[in-house]
Amino acid sequence: MKLLILSDLHLEIEASFTPIKNNAGDVLILAGDITTFDYPDPLEKVLAKWRKPVLYIPGNHEYYVRSPMQEEETRFWVWLKANYPQVIFMQNESLTIKGVHFFAGTMWTDFRGANPVSMLAAREYMNDYRWIWTAPETPLIPEDTVRLHQEFKERLLAWFALPLEGPRVVVTHHSPAPHPPTRRLPADISDDAYLSLDMMEIIQQHQPALWVYGHTHLANDTMVGNTRVVSNPRGYPQRFGGFECKGFVPTGLSVEV
Repeated sequence: MKLLILSDLHLEIEASFTPIKNNAGDVLILAGDITTFDYPDPLEKVLAKWRKPVLYIPGNHEYYVRSPMQEEETRFWVWLKANYPQVIFMQNESLTIKGVHFFAGTMWTDFRGANPVSMLAAREYMNDYRWIWTAPETPLIPEDTVRLHQEFKERLLAWFALPLEGPRVVVTHHSPAPHPPTRRLPADISDDAYLSLDMMEIIQQHQPALWVYGHTHLANDTMVGNTRVVSNPRGYPQRFGGFECKGFVPTGLSVEV
């Protein structure tokens, strides 16, 4: 099976995009931060020529609408079903396509074991804790993302416990692995808000065939044991043209499983 992988298109900021051709692969994976839930129309830019299955995993920016998360998620899911029935919205869910087993969800972060210093810093500087609401007039807080991460982790481990035959693929928005060697900046406390490194132990123990992620705006293609870990983000548009991630493959990163 040939997978095509895209993430972090941020069509809510810059909607131009060349549609993915239907003959390019078997399953298209959109690993989050594609557009906001309240501005779904730019998906036409991606899906105009694609009629095969699409796995849509929401990123944090999908929820940037200052409206309760669950309500916006449900509204978007209903819109997808009506307009793009080939798109499968996945939040802590699993499915099997032609013998390949998928588990997918945003994942969020545990702030490296709920590190209080990291959580306090993130609450001060991250837009997640201003633009995402859990209830009317109730912004998300770091403790919420730790809880959401734990819910993801519990369901993921339950899925790994199932006796499934065939390759397994995990798709998340947040990163399960350290930044790739191409990162130019040294590690800092903000990494705890972007990476969920408790997943490294799970990867090493269960060795899925593939783990797809986004969020960091850093392209990656590496191996953790027998698990291929990949990311193909576009990132934000730049002031003088082009996009943030220089390694982005606009036709979709192609991976065989």
